[in-house]
Amino acid sequence: MNPSISAAAVAGVLGLYHYQGFMDMQEPVSRTVAFGLPILAALVLRAVRVATSGVDGLPLPIAFIRCKDGDTIVADHAGAEIDIRVYAIDAPETDQPYGAQAKQRLYEICTSGQLAYIPGKGNSYGRGVATVLGDGVDVGLMMIKEGLAWPADPQYMPPASYLVAHTEARDAGRGLFNDKNPIHPSVWRATKKQAVPVTA
Repeated sequence: MNPSISAAAVAGVLGLYHYQGFMDMQEPVSRTVAFGLPILAALVLRAVRVATSGVDGLPLPIAFIRCKDGDTIVADHAGAEIDIRVYAIDAPETDQPYGAQAKQRLYEICTSGQLAYIPGKGNSYGRGVATVLGDGVDVGLMMIKEGLAWPADPQYMPPASYLVAHTEARDAGRGLFNDKNPIHPSVWRATKKQAVPVTA
């Protein structure tokens, strides 16, 4: 959801409250409006939360265990070890340029404060996709801002903030964009796959 739409929705709720106050002086129908307002407010706030996080749900605390690469971590949640694919980013593979730097930076971010995640609805190669938060800050967005990851392909609907951060990092030459021709991870994976010899 566009932030301006979110703001408009909240403003609409506040406007209805104002309208209800006026109706208290006019007609009994205000009781119906007043009854529906808390439900409407809850629905709008839920929609805003879902749109801004990119996934549905509230943050759940996790304990960091290790990084697999620049966009996947292993963590403990309620005594269970889980693989988490950071939502809507694609970091360099470990065997391509900047892959090691991305993995190291993700490790530093995940070990520098309280970690939480918001489970998503999909999975990637057996890993649950989730928004990861370090001290309440979106870890995926941080990786993009530092030029160590791309936003996910448009079909996965990355947040608009990711696209803006990506453009800024690219234009500033941060991280992997210090190279003139950085290779997107999807291109790297496809190239590696084609290079594997076919055996009978």
